[in-house]
Amino acid sequence: MGQMNRRKQLKKERKAREKRLEHRQQQAPLAYTGRKYHTEALVPLHLATETAIFAADLACDGELTDRQVRRAVERLIIDIRRGVPPAPNELPGEMVYRQGEEEKLLIDHIRSRYYDFFQTEPDPGRDNLIGVLRSVLASIDVRTSINAQSRGYLEFLEDFLARAGVSVEVKDVPCEPEQLR
Repeated sequence: MGQMNRRKQLKKERKAREKRLEHRQQQAPLAYTGRKYHTEALVPLHLATETAIFAADLACDGELTDRQVRRAVERLIIDIRRGVPPAPNELPGEMVYRQGEEEKLLIDHIRSRYYDFFQTEPDPGRDNLIGVLRSVLASIDVRTSINAQSRGYLEFLEDFLARAGVSVEVKDVPCEPEQLR
């Protein structure tokens, strides 16, 4: 009987360990503050990512918040870790901005930009891609305030891209107003 209790205890411990690991994987997309992903080789990927974020903000008439960007980037990291390709297999169709779906629009913009990027640049690999996205999270953390409507990162990004000589043109993105209930 002692051996039966021991097996139950081991099983219980294994399940607890698995649960902790699952929780850790869900929490893992924390910002990366090191310099590992700030290399010359990854500059084009950083630029593609941040240009997509800026384009999404323009498509939303400058109404995005840093929190929305953070959640969208975290979602993208989780998706990539689960095996979802970072870019679509074909050029995405029309992107529609719907109030309340800003994070989806952000992810669509990033994936679309990655589609274009992968047409001319070699695939940087899953780890580098996630590393760059985690570096973007660190940049958001540094530049955002506690205010829920903070746009510190987005304002920095606009200025940074302008100083870098990057111009972003956004085609008219259909906007569907919030539906009345």
